[in-house]
Amino acid sequence: MSTFLFVKCSNPMPFSNLFPDATDKRSQNTQGLQVGSPVPDFTLYNTDGSVTTLAAILAVKPGVVLYFTMWCPTCQVHMDHIRLNIRPVYPNVEYYFIDYISGTIAQAYANQVANGYTDFKAAVDTGFRLTDLFYGTMSTTIVIDKNSVLRMNEDFKNGQRLSDVLSALP
Repeated sequence: MSTFLFVKCSNPMPFSNLFPDATDKRSQNTQGLQVGSPVPDFTLYNTDGSVTTLAAILAVKPGVVLYFTMWCPTCQVHMDHIRLNIRPVYPNVEYYFIDYISGTIAQAYANQVANGYTDFKAAVDTGFRLTDLFYGTMSTTIVIDKNSVLRMNEDFKNGQRLSDVLSALP
């Protein structure tokens, strides 16, 4: 017997419209910032209710990793790898799971808790600013160094590339 789960999203992403029309608000950006580009300061709205900026993070950390999640099984495998295998080797770097689908801090927090990631920082991209800036979708992994330079912008694969980039941070 098969079981199907249908989820109704009350705040769908602007680029999830299967029947686009003149109200399609997608960016024309199809790649996001390129590696080596300076990253403008941005604000992270954290699921714990706090707010921080890229500049504030990089004032005390040598870099930051952003992983775009939709809390699916594939994302969970990647997030577990980052939590259990990458973060312990590079503990001085800041890590955030970026919820780009929930739409609100409350819903992102509920998804974070429901999926067991209470030991990890998560933020919600309510205005799709980060999604647009990095063209971030499921499994997009971003590394920004202490000089606000983009060092990685690609889909997570097996963690080796992420480790290589983190080991080369200035």
